[in-house]
This record gives sequence, C-alpha cells and structure tokens, in this order.
Amino acid sequence: MGVYKYTDDRGVVNYVDDISKVPRKYRRRAHHPLGGSYAIYQASPVDDLLEKYHVDADKYRRDDKRQPASGARGGPVVLYSTSWCPYCKKARRYLERRGVKFTVKDVGRSRDALEEMLRKSGGSRGVPVIDVGGTIIRGYNPRALDRALGE
Repeated sequence: MGVYKYTDDRGVVNYVDDISKVPRKYRRRAHHPLGGSYAIYQASPVDDLLEKYHVDADKYRRDDKRQPASGARGGPVVLYSTSWCPYCKKARRYLERRGVKFTVKDVGRSRDALEEMLRKSGGSRGVPVIDVGGTIIRGYNPRALDRALGE
C-alpha cells in the first residue's frame, strides 16, 4: 500500500492509495513513494498475461490473506507456472525429487489455467502457485510444501 502517482493520456496527474486503482494501461508508469523518493512500480509478468487474456485479477481478490480450507493430505497437487519462471522450475524439480505426482498448468499458455490459479490464490499475480489438496502455497517454499504434503 501507499500512494501511487500516475499521469494519464491527457497529462492529468492522479494519486491513488492502491495500485489496483491505477488503470492497467498506466501501471508500468505508476510511481510509489519509497523512502522519500519515487520508485517505478514493477508490474508482475503475470500482469502481461492478464492483459493478453483480458482477465480481471481483482475480481478474484480477497481482502484477507487466509488460505482456503485445506483438503485432505495426499490430495491432488497442481503446480501453476510459466515456462520462463525460475522459481516454477525449482518447485517442479523439488516435487519431482520428492516423488510427488502432480499436474502442471501453464498460465502463460492457458487462460483457463490463469483464471483457475487466480480463483484459488485469491487473485495472487505471482507464480508459482501450488495447490496441495486444497492448501494453496504462493511462491516456491519447500517448508510449506513439506507441511502441506504431510511431512
């Protein structure tokens, strides 16, 4: 959170208190005050996919950060990833080394996979997102994976 500043096509300077209030086409130019100076907002690469597929991630957003109810341990495991994400590759290798059976859904190639990931993660724009039997893990986190897998 904080204050974001952006200039629209008419040259009007706007200030908002949340990056989601900046129209998507101006987000790469939005600035956020950081330590007394402005730093350019770094859009997530998933933001490009949202534009490509015309998906509004904010409709999946939850105000709280709680995880959805967990499913039974040992339930299906789904890795939402992209081909270019290094942490997605690490997560995939980790699951493979552990002998976990899982499904990979590439959100860079499938609008349905992107929307499913957003729905499960509460609108999280980062990858990887890993669903372990209903427990949602955002990012590559081996300890969280071990806990979710019951070890």
